[in-house]
Amino acid sequence: MYNHNTTWISTVSCTGTTWTHNIVREIFKAQKLNLFPSKILLDDESYFSLYKSQALKDPDERNHYVMACHTSISPLLPRTKFITTVRNPYDNCASFFEFTKCSLEEAIKCAQDIPRMIQHYSKLGKEELFIVRFEDIDEAPEDLIKRIANFLGFNLSEDKLKELAEKYSRESIKKMIAVKDKTLSEKLSSGENFDQDEVVIREGRDGLGFLDLNTGY
Repeated sequence: MYNHNTTWISTVSCTGTTWTHNIVREIFKAQKLNLFPSKILLDDESYFSLYKSQALKDPDERNHYVMACHTSISPLLPRTKFITTVRNPYDNCASFFEFTKCSLEEAIKCAQDIPRMIQHYSKLGKEELFIVRFEDIDEAPEDLIKRIANFLGFNLSEDKLKELAEKYSRESIKKMIAVKDKTLSEKLSSGENFDQDEVVIREGRDGLGFLDLNTGY
């Protein structure tokens, strides 16, 4: 069916990582394959641990692992394809600065990591590496999703391409986050319990925030 069992999404922050991660997961779900991990993991080390302990020695061709990390990893990993992302460094710097409330120096370093990441994977061929242009996520999402699916060895119907492009459009994601935040805030205020296997609460510089473990948003 395909000659790899792990897809690594190895990116720099604020370059479309979460969108790409969701799209890749959706592509494998559409093939009715067993997807691991079933939920979004909270840090790079958790993905590395899962890869070493499970994916590396998993012989079942119906199982596929979709991993995400904000660092470069060995391009020589067996049974693996890589997806990374590229974004205008100036836009990335501004986005990272605003999103993380970090220092300007940290934001500049983040932007500088983009060409370093591309260079790290530059020796991989087109069968092993796919590069997502951040601009295409908004400007040509259906074509981008189609090309990602083809890279992974699958063809999606036009209806499925349209469905995924709409589901993960910028406006749809904003609505998804707003509804989730409103619902969970009301539950917290009323003392009602919520499923902690689906959502985690994180404390950031702007106060409490919620992370949906199904999507990473």
